[in-house]
Parts: sequence; C-alpha cells; structure tokens
Amino acid sequence: MEAEPAVLIAAVVERAGEAPTAVCCANDRLAVDLIGRAFDAGIRVPDALSVAGYDDIDLASKLRPTLTSVDQPRRDMGALALRQLTDMLAGNPARHEVATPTLVVRESTAQVA
Repeated sequence: MEAEPAVLIAAVVERAGEAPTAVCCANDRLAVDLIGRAFDAGIRVPDALSVAGYDDIDLASKLRPTLTSVDQPRRDMGALALRQLTDMLAGNPARHEVATPTLVVRESTAQVA
C-alpha cells in the first residue's frame, strides 16, 4: 500500500526540520493528490510549494494550477521495443537504445530565483 502524500511530506519536514519548497512525485496521480492536500492545508502551489509529477497524464494540463510533469515518449518506447523484439527474433543481438523524456513546465512550479 502506498503512503499518503501528506504523510510523506510530514516525514520530510520532520527529518529536514523545515518544510520543503518543492516536491517531485513518482507519478502525476500522486502530484495531483499532493496539490489537493496542499490546497486543503492552505499551502499555495507554486508560491509556497512547487510540485512536479511524472507521466504527463491528460489531467496534468487541465488541473489548476496546471501540473509540471515529465512526459515519457510512450509511442517511441513502444516502437523501440517492437524493433528490438523483431531484431532479436531474427537472431540479431539486442542494442541499447534510449527514448528521451521531456520536461513539460507548467504552472505548478515556481521560477528559480
């Protein structure tokens, strides 16, 4: 069972002695939950807390503030996987290939001073 984002933030604050100014979540769903909990607690995103996610789900561009996220090139990853599989079935050795993700900067992160 995954820990609640609010519990994770409390643990970070306890260890660091002060509240974080930014959190990068493992996925966009956690980031959306964190933004909602921050709002409920009166914490302004991104003024007091910058939040970023990973996956760039459709909701990321519809949320307010819109969510900064890392977009994985899923279509490219699928094409690379298919090409690798086809080559391996033909007896060719596997190659190391990388599908480069892209940072999509939106409203949930503050500018660095």
